[in-house]
Order: sequence, then structure tokens, then C-alpha cells
Amino acid sequence: MSGGESMRKGSNSEKMNTSFSMMGMPDVITFANAIPGGFFVYSADETEEILYANAECVRMFGCNSDAEFLALTGGTFKGIPVPEELEQVEQQIKEQIDNGRNSFDYVEYHIITKDGKRKHIKDYGRYIKTEGNGDYFCVFIKDNTKENDKNQRKKNELVNSIERAKKNKKISIGFALRLFVILAMLIWIALVGFSFYRELDAWMFTERRKNLIEVNSKSSRIVEKAIEDAWNGIEVYEYILSSNEFNSEDDLKELFNPLHNYEDATNSEIFVLNKKGQCYSSINGKSTFSNLSVLDDSAPDSQITIVSDMIGKDEITPYLFLLHRLDEPVSVGSDEFSFIAIAIDIVEVREAFDIDGFGKKGHVMVADVKDGSKLYSKCVEEGHTELLPGNNIVKGIKDNCTFVEGGSFADFAEAFAEKKASAFEVLIKDESYFVSVVPAHSVDWDVIMVVPTNMIGTDTNSMMNGVAKFFCMASFGLIIICALVIYSVIRSREDRKEALKEHEAREVLEQMNDRLEVASQTAMSASQAKTIFLSNMSHDIRTPINGIMGMTNIALKNKNNPEKMVECLGKIEGASQHLFSLINDVLDFSRIELGATVVVKESMDIRKLCDSCACIVSGLLETRQIELVCNFGPFEYPIVLGDELHLRQVFVNILGNSIKFTPDGGTITFTAVESKYDDTHVKHVYTIEDTGIGMKQEFLPHVFEAFTMEDDGARTTYKGSGLGMAISKQFVDLMGGKIGVESKLNVGSKFTIELIYEIDETMMDESLSEDEDQEISLEGMRILLVEDNELNAEIAQMILEEVGAEVTLAVNGKIAVDEIINNPPGTYEIVLMDVMMPVMDGITATKVIRAMDREDAKTIPIIAVTANAYDEDIIKVKEAGMNAHLAKPIEPEFIIKTLESFRG
Repeated sequence: MSGGESMRKGSNSEKMNTSFSMMGMPDVITFANAIPGGFFVYSADETEEILYANAECVRMFGCNSDAEFLALTGGTFKGIPVPEELEQVEQQIKEQIDNGRNSFDYVEYHIITKDGKRKHIKDYGRYIKTEGNGDYFCVFIKDNTKENDKNQRKKNELVNSIERAKKNKKISIGFALRLFVILAMLIWIALVGFSFYRELDAWMFTERRKNLIEVNSKSSRIVEKAIEDAWNGIEVYEYILSSNEFNSEDDLKELFNPLHNYEDATNSEIFVLNKKGQCYSSINGKSTFSNLSVLDDSAPDSQITIVSDMIGKDEITPYLFLLHRLDEPVSVGSDEFSFIAIAIDIVEVREAFDIDGFGKKGHVMVADVKDGSKLYSKCVEEGHTELLPGNNIVKGIKDNCTFVEGGSFADFAEAFAEKKASAFEVLIKDESYFVSVVPAHSVDWDVIMVVPTNMIGTDTNSMMNGVAKFFCMASFGLIIICALVIYSVIRSREDRKEALKEHEAREVLEQMNDRLEVASQTAMSASQAKTIFLSNMSHDIRTPINGIMGMTNIALKNKNNPEKMVECLGKIEGASQHLFSLINDVLDFSRIELGATVVVKESMDIRKLCDSCACIVSGLLETRQIELVCNFGPFEYPIVLGDELHLRQVFVNILGNSIKFTPDGGTITFTAVESKYDDTHVKHVYTIEDTGIGMKQEFLPHVFEAFTMEDDGARTTYKGSGLGMAISKQFVDLMGGKIGVESKLNVGSKFTIELIYEIDETMMDESLSEDEDQEISLEGMRILLVEDNELNAEIAQMILEEVGAEVTLAVNGKIAVDEIINNPPGTYEIVLMDVMMPVMDGITATKVIRAMDREDAKTIPIIAVTANAYDEDIIKVKEAGMNAHLAKPIEPEFIIKTLESFRG
């Protein structure tokens, strides 16, 4: 076929949705972005239309969006390889598909990215034929440019070495050639020495420049952080200020007192100001603001940052003012305040301008980018006068500095005006200095640092002269040695040695080719495993989705048949749990591969954990005739420090597999045994043994590998992600334990887990006095439910009201805050807070509630109920002031127990 015809050809697909969103294959989309590397899917018909590409694939082509990727490739596979390689690539694909038995293909080709770069790509494809959705190809791609270039260079070097060896055998080198070589060496060494001297000088300037910019950037970041924190504070204060009414200055003072407690331990003040400059301070009460021009209504900005003096204090002190014009003035008695501000004593940020690393010598200045005016200046060396006098820094640089390296005054002026970090070497009064300019991005300021050159590093000239002397001496010695070596080598060279070199070079080349072949096969095997995994997952996800859709249709058709509807709902629940388990496996494994999984050490009761796992899997045994035998303890030290969440997942994974692969009439034994390890630690050994179908001995070494499942007999009936055991092994490894497996085909399997825990002595007495049979009741509990999703809100409200709770719904964080403000303290006993919401999210809403000046604001329990269920999400909600974290989907029993635990 020609290059324009489809090489990966299957039957035409009329039902396949050809939009880029791949609505015809939602199961593939769910997992594609969790798979490392580039991945795309295209139709197997004549068009070869691209149906989907994951984010990594789009980035590999240098694109920022799906639209750019489609425009670059023309939306078809034909636009991916470079045109001159397309025909050969498609021919190779066709031959592999036609001749193979597993529908895999592997090709290599080049692509051109959006910015014109040429990349070498490894392509692993899988042809998938379906009944209802047409035929398509799933393709993994890997950027092999660096590895290919490296291998090509090595090959070229070896080939060149071989060619040189052949030529050297035919050349007779005489005395004249030896003299020529020595002369060439002299010239070469002289050139290298001169080049080295210049490069060393340039390198030292670059290093000094980078060092100074880095130090100056730290100063700038301290200033920016102070300003950023102040603006964040103003936002909260404005919200609280607009939510209260003030009849007098005493009311305003009463509000400011608790607000000031939330400020940093810096000499800062909170203000409200009127248009005449009269202001009221959180610390000093009434005072006067001297810079009235910025308070004019005609000023374009609602947020203003300036440096100004404070009038009304014992002495006039420069302050950093951050002013925000209120949308609506706040009335206090007969006066109206139109601005809210935070004033930071400029002395409080002086730590940003300490240059201890440079011998405490130098100058630091802050300038306004708009006009170059000097806002603040500090001479670090005591008793030293300013190098750049005057109130305009740009003019001071122009009048006093002679630029030596790094650019001209025009380059400095451009960097200053456009807020670019840069540094230059200049002469000031015949002395060498480095001048660095770094922007403070949150305001229109630049931080200027001037440091003597000899304080940044060792003196350049003495170092350069020393290096030059050393290099000359070393070069002279090298010339003598080279002359002797060349003479000796030329005189003693024999054909036998040349032949030996040629032979060795060929052997190395052959070894390299062998290694490249092995690496290629390894990469191919890994890609095939992932492709098989994706194919299996596609099947396994479609199965529960089809079951859910089918049972839903049957239930809707049997509205008047309660028994049939209950039966359908039960099957929908089972299919949903299976689908949820598959998705969790892929997401957990992806986080483990990225190193995002963190093991924690928290107090846990191992007895409760084992009982809980047994209860969880007992639900799977209701329709099975399998006996679950539990032998736990006795435990002398049941309360230990460990990761309860991940250990529970390990147990449930293994128990679930045992149930899956044990026929009716079988037995599963779950055992936990304790032994003393040392004075502060205990060792636990857990075994889960079944009488199931077992595994072949040759498969046992691969049990804990990702994407692997034994493909034999009855086991193929229970397809899954192939990740459960891999995840369990990773979790046990992260907890510092060991996991092993023993199995015999048609006899059963036994998993053994060994873990060592630190004893939690502080919780032992408390655990012995707990009442396990306490009855749970939420009768009359007043709950504020904050949830923007209508379906989730309806489910949660029904669960809570069924156990007697009184529920009030708020559809975003702002409404929840208003509910707290507009009702007296004690109206609500607890708040269930979603995190991701419009208008105001749950994190912000919690911070606002905790900052309120009312008796219940600090004590009312706030519980996060969110789909953000990773470790970092739990840390964020607790830092915001929430008391607990519950992950969606909601488990009714767990949320009810949690609420009961917070009831007074």
C-alpha cells in the first residue's frame, strides 16, 4: 500500500464516536492519564483519526492543549511520524499485525514538535477489535531522543576508531612527522591555555553573578512574603468588617482587639482611614496618614502599596503601607471610613537586607520601578557613606558607575524597568563592585544590591594569574612527556597491536548492539504488559458499567415490583463497589510510582483493625458458602503506632483475593499473632490462608509484580487490575515489613506479613476502659451541611435525617458563613463541610468561621466531607482548623459514628 493508505487496518467503525473527548470509550479515559508515558488512541479505519491523547502525549509534542496537538498532527496518525518515514512505519506495522498472534506491534520513527524540534520515538501499539464500538489502536510512545543520540555517538566513535586503526597500519610516520606533531602540540596547548583563561574568567563572572542574584532574590522574597501575607490579612479583615455594624469608635476598637491577636509578632498595625487621612489603628487608636494623594477618588487602583511616614507617633518612622479601597464605606458614628490598610514598620523587614555572607559590606536599596525613586536604603557596613547618593537610584547608577562586564547601563535600565533579575560588574571610584537588581513581583519595586567584587569570591586577578602560571608550567611538562611518548609509540608500533585494537573495537561494538537489543526487548515486554493491562481494564470496567446500566433499566421497568427493584439495587451496589475498587487500585499504584504515598505512625488498636477487616469482607461472603475463621491474639500490647489506613487496605486486598479464588465449601483462616521484639516494640505476624485454587509454582515469583495475573483456567474468570498484590507489597515495604506467599495448585494459598510496631504506652489504659457496646444516636443533633452537589447533598441529608438529626443545607461556603453569623451561638452543634465549592471553598469558609469573634466560632466541630482523600488533603483541612476528615463516597455507618464521637 502507499503511504496514504491505512496500514493498521481493521473493520470500519461507524459507531465509534470520533470526537476528541472519546465519549465512546469512557473507561479508557479514566486510566490513560494515570499511566506513565505518552498514550494515544486512533481509529483503525481509513482515516486513522486520533480519538484520544493523554496529557503526557500532548506535552511530548510540545503542545499546551488538545487543540494545538490536533492542529499539529492534523488529527490523524498520518501526521505523527515525519513524512519521509510514514510509509515505512505503516508497512512495518502492517507486517507485524499480519504475522503476529497477539495483535502487538513495535516501531521507531521521528516526530517534529510544535517548536520545530526533532525527536526519536519508540512506539508500542496494540490492535483492539470490538463488536459494537469499531476497531482501534492503543499506542504507548516513549521519547528516546537522548538515548538514541547517545548510542549513535558511541557507535560513531567506535566506527571511527576502527577506521583510524586501519589507516594507521598503512601509514609510515617519519621523523619529520614527529616534529610536526610536537609543533602542533605546542600551538594547541597555547590556544587551549588562552581559551581556558578566557573561559575561566567568564565562568567566575557567571558564578559570582548567579550567587549575588540568589542572595538578592532571598531579600526580595522576604519583602514579597510580608506584602503577600498583609494582602491576605486585608481580605479577611475586609470580609469581617463588612459583616458588622459600628455605632461608635468603641465598637470598632472591640472588633480590632481580637483581629490584632491573629497578626504576626511584627510591629504592624491595622487601619481604617477616611478620605481626609484620619485613621483608626488597631494599636495606637487615632492617628493621621500623611500621604493624602493616594486617597483621592480619582486614583485608578483599589489596592495601593507605598512607603510613608506615620504621624501621631513619638517619632516619624517609615512604614510600608498596603491600602485597599472598600467597595462600600463603613460608617462609624458620624464618620465614614473608605479604606482599610496594614502598616508594616520598614525596620521589621531589614533582615532581608543583611549581607552577612559578604563580610557585612555593601548597600541594599529599594526603588520604585515607575520613577526610580529611592524608597529605602541601608548601608550594611557601619560608618560607611552611601555609594550612590541622591533620591533616584537609576540616576545614581548612571552618574557614578562605569560598566565593566555583564552589559551596559542601557541593559541595567531595561532590567530595572521591566523587572528582570540581573547583575553587572561596575567600577565606582576606581573600585570594582557587583550591582544586582531583583524585582519584588507583588509590587512595582526593585531591590538593588551593591557589593564589593572581592567580597563575593577570591580576588579574580590573583587567582587568574596563579592559574595561568600553573597552566604554563604544566603545559611545558606535558610537552616534554608527549614528545617522549610520541617518539616511543611511533618507534614501537607494530601491526599486531593494530590488529588487536581493531578486534577489541569490533567486540565492543557487538556487545553494545547486544545490550541495545536486550534493552529494546525489555522495553517491549514492559509496554506489552501495560497494553495487556489496559485491554483487561477496558473489559473489566465495561462489565460493571454495563451491569449498572442494565440493572437500572430493569429497575425502572419494574417500579411496581418492589422485590425486583431491591434485587436490581443489590446488584447495582455490588457492581459499583467492584468498579470503585478497580479505580482505587490504579490511582493508588500511580501515586506509589510517583513517590506521593506517605506512611504515618498514629495510635491504632490492632484488635479493632483486624475485626474491622473481617467485618468488611464478611459482606462478600453473604452469598457464598465459605467459612471465615479468625484467630486474633492474645495481645499484651494491642495499642501500637502504625499506619492503620494502609494496613487495612493490605488485609482487605488479600482477603478479597482469597474469597474470589476459593470455591464454595472452602475455608479462609485469618490469624494475627504477637511476640515481644524489645522493650519498646512488638512484632506481629499475620497469615491469611485459604483452600482455594492456588497458583502454579512458576507464577509465584511474579505475584507481587504490577499488571500481572495468572492466565490459567478458573483464574481468568476473575479478571482485575493486576495491581492489588503489587500495591500490598509496596505498602508493606513502606511500613518496613515483609510479605511472602506460599501456594500449591488446587490446594490453596498462604500469605504471611511480618511488621514491627512501636508500643503506644499512653493509650493502653484508655483502650481497656472503652465501652464497645455503646449505642449510637443522633436524635435532635443540629447539623449544618455544606455541599454544592445536589445529589450528594440529598444522599447525606437522607442518611442523617433517618437517624434523627436536624439538617440545614448550605450550597457554598459563603452561605455557610452567613448561617453562622445570622444565627445565635449554639444554633448548630456541628458542621459537615465540603472542600471544593463555588463562590467560597470549604478551606476559606473554615478560616473565616474560626476568625469570628463569638463564643462558638473556635469550638464548633467542623468535619471535612470531600473526595480529596490523599494524605496532603487531610493535612490541608486540619491546618485550616477542621476537626476531622471523611472521604467520599460516604459510608453511612462511619459518618454516623464520627458525628456521635463529637457529640458533647
